[in-house]
Amino acid sequence: MSVVGKASAIFAFATAGLSFAKALTEYVQDWCPAPAEIRSLASEVEYLLGCVVDVENLLEQNVKTNYMTEAGDKRAHNNVGDCREAVDTLRKLLQKG
Repeated sequence: MSVVGKASAIFAFATAGLSFAKALTEYVQDWCPAPAEIRSLASEVEYLLGCVVDVENLLEQNVKTNYMTEAGDKRAHNNVGDCREAVDTLRKLLQKG
């Protein structure tokens, strides 16, 4: 995969993850789910966090391989940070539920 392709894939993941997390946050705020549904939602949040960790690992590899531009690396780090914040917010909401 080319440098541009790898960077695009990371950006697409981070953007999709952030959009998912924001939508999920709004959904949880407006919904009073049953305990089983809360557990299921918590599982999905943990899965999203695992995906974020995978992207972070790719970013760490980028330090050695330098396949991303400096701007792309910075943007990917920012997106990962945004996703982590969204996951933390969802975790807090789920703990209240």
